[in-house]
Amino acid sequence: MEPLHSRISYASWRLRVFRQLFVPVIPSNSTFHLRRAYSSIPNDDAAQKASINSTSNHNGPPTNTARDGNEATSIPPSQLLPQSPLITHPYHAREIRHRKKRPATTEDLSDLRRNPWAMALASPVRLCTVTAARMPKALLTDWGMVEQTITSPSDPNFRDRKLWLLPVSLIQDELAPPSTDTQSADGTRKVSRPYLKMRMIDRMPILKTLTYWLHRTRERRKSPVTRLIPFRWKYPQGPVTGREETRLAWRGDMPDFVLKMMRRDVLKQLKRVSDQFKRQDVANGVWRSIDVQNGYSETSLLGALEAMDPFERMGSGVVLVLGEGNVHAPQADAEVEVGDDTPSLPDFVTLPLVKTKVPVLDLTQLLGPEELEDIRSYHSRFQKFAVFLRPTDQLTVDAVLALWKLKGYVRPG
Repeated sequence: MEPLHSRISYASWRLRVFRQLFVPVIPSNSTFHLRRAYSSIPNDDAAQKASINSTSNHNGPPTNTARDGNEATSIPPSQLLPQSPLITHPYHAREIRHRKKRPATTEDLSDLRRNPWAMALASPVRLCTVTAARMPKALLTDWGMVEQTITSPSDPNFRDRKLWLLPVSLIQDELAPPSTDTQSADGTRKVSRPYLKMRMIDRMPILKTLTYWLHRTRERRKSPVTRLIPFRWKYPQGPVTGREETRLAWRGDMPDFVLKMMRRDVLKQLKRVSDQFKRQDVANGVWRSIDVQNGYSETSLLGALEAMDPFERMGSGVVLVLGEGNVHAPQADAEVEVGDDTPSLPDFVTLPLVKTKVPVLDLTQLLGPEELEDIRSYHSRFQKFAVFLRPTDQLTVDAVLALWKLKGYVRPG
């Protein structure tokens, strides 16, 4: 595009065209505005405006005073156009980045410490050795090499005793302390080195796949389990020797073994919480009984939750379902086909009182018949259809996280 008269710059011509488009045009002076839009004199606007004002003052009463005042106070046309936030708020990101946060109060920190989900997410992020997924440490299980218990050197299997790769965080009671001072025969002190640990996600399908492939693979020189251990452990760079690599072993029933250990850990945690907090249905208590009248169903559970009295930090708790006593839901590890008439509960329910979702942990599916009978006979609170558990300290937080890890382990897929 090129202006009609090339004696003015394109920028000036464009600015005047914008003024014609956005400034209201007065009919009496429309010809004048069109003529002066292409004037070649740089400063002719002020001179012509002064001459028009003087002529109107001499010839008659002023009629354009109100119009001039409105034009002076009107919004500039440039501000009517959309503007970039980089121009209107050039330092917005810097203000957010350097904004001082409100210091956390004691009440804030106390609420977070009593929230199991906040504590799990606040734990350090670690790498799963098998899936290479990074997850909070609280949701992973520590695995390590456990040596077979053969203490007599005269035993023919002493030299070939195996190093089992096991979940050491679930079998702490059966393991010897990792670093203990031992007294040798000559009176000198020997310090055993701490055992190596790696972390894995608790999922039964993953362990089933690993067990299948590790027992199917046959290698001559070293065990196929060496594929699971981190590279920094392996010989010759790592602390594991070549002899130890050949001794690595994996249980053929590892999925069932881990399930058994996790169930035992859950029972131990629930019994500790039950012994520590014996009072029930109190204002600041841990346990709240849930009385269900219409049997094993989601509708009856929601009705019982709606009938409960509201209490503090209700949204950080969990619902433990123990069934009706004589009904046991199909186990997650049992290979049975579940029909449509099988009672089932959702993974989460919304509390009608506070409108917050809480997990539903069905112990009839997470525990076996023996474990369920054991926890039912331990205390009368576990003989009801369901009980509400609200964490208040580290002991109760650990119990809820143990239940959550067990639920994640038996979850299909």
